[in-house]
Amino acid sequence: MRKNEIDKTYYDQESAQKLRIKRFLLGVLSYVVVWIVVICFWFWGVFRLSLEKTILLILLSVVINTTFYIMLKSGINRRFKDPSLTLPQIGAGIIFATVVIYLSNAYRGILLILYFIALIFGIFRFGRRQFIVTVCCSVLGYGLVILALWRYHPEVIELKFEILQLLVFFFTSIWFAFIGDYISNLRKRMARSYAQLSNAYKKMEQLARRDYLTGVLNRMGIMEFLELEIERSNRYKNSFSICITDIDYFKRINDNFGHAVGDQVLKTFVEILSSCSRKTDIIGRYGGEEFIIVLTETPLEFAKICLNRCRVAVEMEEFPGLPEGYRVTASFGVTEYSLGENLDSLLSRADRALYMAKKSGKNRVVSLTDKSEEDLDKGEILGARGRSL
Repeated sequence: MRKNEIDKTYYDQESAQKLRIKRFLLGVLSYVVVWIVVICFWFWGVFRLSLEKTILLILLSVVINTTFYIMLKSGINRRFKDPSLTLPQIGAGIIFATVVIYLSNAYRGILLILYFIALIFGIFRFGRRQFIVTVCCSVLGYGLVILALWRYHPEVIELKFEILQLLVFFFTSIWFAFIGDYISNLRKRMARSYAQLSNAYKKMEQLARRDYLTGVLNRMGIMEFLELEIERSNRYKNSFSICITDIDYFKRINDNFGHAVGDQVLKTFVEILSSCSRKTDIIGRYGGEEFIIVLTETPLEFAKICLNRCRVAVEMEEFPGLPEGYRVTASFGVTEYSLGENLDSLLSRADRALYMAKKSGKNRVVSLTDKSEEDLDKGEILGARGRSL
């Protein structure tokens, strides 16, 4: 995986984590509203706990929510199957709402909406089954509230009214579950569609930067990579080498054996370059039979050794489609990037090195530095026999 892919994955994970924290904070706002209502109920005398116990109940919910926040902020939540911790958070909300409703005497009907506030957050993760289970737990919780009040505080309950309210709550909750499931599925379909569109865009982007015949980067793709490599080199003070290579007498191959054979020669040529270079080195088609090789974090001396190995490999290869004994050769012009120079200057120097290789008899590696135009007379030429000119 390349560095930019790793960075993107990290960015996506961090974005998802920030979204989880944002949703959690929205849930905390609901708790704040409930805390205010509970305090108001206590002041109005309709909450059965003392002030001290009421504050302890609120503090308990604060501790639970703080625990969730620490898990989200520290990244512990990522160890779970559902990193959003949706079910535990909703479960805690339903339990807290049930306790508050039980302690609120005749005004508890106002707080039934708390169950729906908790269920809303299930839209982000729940499916239909989870929605129905959560709704059943909410209805069961309210049913237990009615049963406990009828058993221990019959003076604050009107049983017929409470049963009717329970039935309305049950059917409304079921309706809410199906609507929530529909919205959740719609959100998931949109997410899948977005992922498919994103993958299609990535494939199109890759195709736009890949040479159809050889599979390596095309001219646009290799230029973009070079610009990024220059930026990285300037930032980290690391140099690299670049080579422009060209198949010798390629037009003769096309003329004598046809373009289909010529295409096969190009593909085989790229395979040889890939096999004798490192995985970190990048190959791109510059145009026609010309290719660029970017040797990352490689000084000129080592680049020449690698390229001469490629040159020998090309010369020794039996290319498919060509007569037995027919030798294909290639010329290589290589230079090293100097910190601060621009892409045009770098390519121009590599192109001059290739011109020298062609002019000096082909089938050789020529290296140039950026010292001056006098390099045209000082380029080191490695011929087929390893000699320098």
